[in-house]
Amino acid sequence: RIPGTENIVAVVSYELHYRGQVLRQEPKVVTNGWAEGVHNEVKAMLRAVDARGWSCESYSQRVALLELLEAARSQFGDGCVPELSGWLRIYDSHHTSVTGLAIFCQFRRQAPQVDIELDYDGGWHTWAGKPRPLTTLSSEESLHYYS
Repeated sequence: RIPGTENIVAVVSYELHYRGQVLRQEPKVVTNGWAEGVHNEVKAMLRAVDARGWSCESYSQRVALLELLEAARSQFGDGCVPELSGWLRIYDSHHTSVTGLAIFCQFRRQAPQVDIELDYDGGWHTWAGKPRPLTTLSSEESLHYYS
């Protein structure tokens, strides 16, 4: 399928440190959605960016980072985020947009000591680093939607 916000996924893994404690996440697929179970004060840490008439509120990258922040606050306490250190690896099935970059910048501002490694494919042409067969539209999609 042609990549769209509804079918772009992120794969996230991380190792976070806080005052001698460690929080690890093995690689996990995160789909787009509403970050169910994430507290509103955590969602406010990574504001949704409105671009081209729609919001990135449900983008898989934002959901992955919100779930990370929620897990860290749950394990280490509400005030831990500025002192977190460690690493975050995130793979996107399609290159991120300026709105996705804005989400990463906001995360970096919140947790400046966490190293971020980002990798991605061009969802139109590659998948997991391999050439993709000719992309076709599904019966629900139209070329107008993607222009």
